[in-house]
Amino acid sequence: MIAYETAYLKAHYPVEYMTAMMSVESGSHSANRDEKVAVAIENSKQMGIKILPPHINKSGSDFMIEPHPDSLESLAVRFGFTAIKNVGSAAIENILETRQRLEQDFSSLTQFIHETDGRKVNKKVLECLIKVGAMDQFGTRASMLENLDLIRQIAAQFQSDIDGQDNLFAGISDHKTQEIKDTFPAVAEYPNQELLSFEKELLGMYLTDHPMAESLKAVSKRSNKNIIDLDQLVHQGQTFIFGGIITKLRETHTKKTGALMAFGLLEDETGTAEFVVFPKTYHDYQDLLKLNAVVLMKAKVEVREETIGLLVEKITIPTQTDLEQSELQNYQEIFIPRHTDKVKLQELGKLLKSHPGKEKIVIVIPNGSIPERLVLPYPVAWDQNLELKVQNLLH
Repeated sequence: MIAYETAYLKAHYPVEYMTAMMSVESGSHSANRDEKVAVAIENSKQMGIKILPPHINKSGSDFMIEPHPDSLESLAVRFGFTAIKNVGSAAIENILETRQRLEQDFSSLTQFIHETDGRKVNKKVLECLIKVGAMDQFGTRASMLENLDLIRQIAAQFQSDIDGQDNLFAGISDHKTQEIKDTFPAVAEYPNQELLSFEKELLGMYLTDHPMAESLKAVSKRSNKNIIDLDQLVHQGQTFIFGGIITKLRETHTKKTGALMAFGLLEDETGTAEFVVFPKTYHDYQDLLKLNAVVLMKAKVEVREETIGLLVEKITIPTQTDLEQSELQNYQEIFIPRHTDKVKLQELGKLLKSHPGKEKIVIVIPNGSIPERLVLPYPVAWDQNLELKVQNLLH
């Protein structure tokens, strides 16, 4: 009966159902909490539901629904504060109470620190909120983290000034607090890979992207099963090819013969699964089993104590050429004619940077018989209008 009811809710109220499920899972204390939330998020993305990162002015304690034009039924799911590690209930309650008391959004990081209780929303909590992007509207995460001690000192000094003014004008007139603005120095943002590592550390998953997303896409095209699609009853004993990254690896000796074997964790674009490599297989593929290696893994599905595991039979490593060719297939190419001068190239750079978006661009430069391909480090909003501008500039 419960299965029918939940299936009905998921079919007719998909956003509400997934939001409730993620809230329940993030609030649990189970050992695989992060994995369950990650699976729910991946499931939501496949359904067309946008998952929005934590936001200091929009997030609630649990996952929440908010309007979004590009999401299923025009409703997206906003990450809740409870799902952020090291942000406890006392801090969350104080943030929400303060937001309600002010009856307006926090306008700066300095104001946020000034208005909230520093004993509950302490330095550790502030660091975690900044790292997961909840404070992104106030500046780069690098700027806020590098200057956090200075910002807290300014907020404390501002409180002292307010206290002094309150005493000075007590009984004369109502004193209204002036707007508190951020004055910390701007610092260039951390590399994208470091920002993603913050997400993994504090949310238990890569929310906005994966640091090896392109390599994962490359191996996923050569695999025939995603981890998230494995079913304990349906796939027990079956063998598939999985493509992913080895995120954990532990070598050990068998008790009987002392032969080497290994345990590890394979992560693909959809989830994670533990794997075992017995001595004979380990002997054959020991050199390929490396932490953070992108691999194709032929393995048999084995269910033990309601947990799906993989018994490894074969391992292969895609060549760098395979990965690069797969990556370049997903890029928009711009061919640079021979003898294009430096001024035009600079103008091209300015043009592309003025159209930020999601498309990845490859610049194709003639170089003898084999052209060079350079991947731009920033994505672009590529459309027919921009394509016409590029053509007019280069030809």
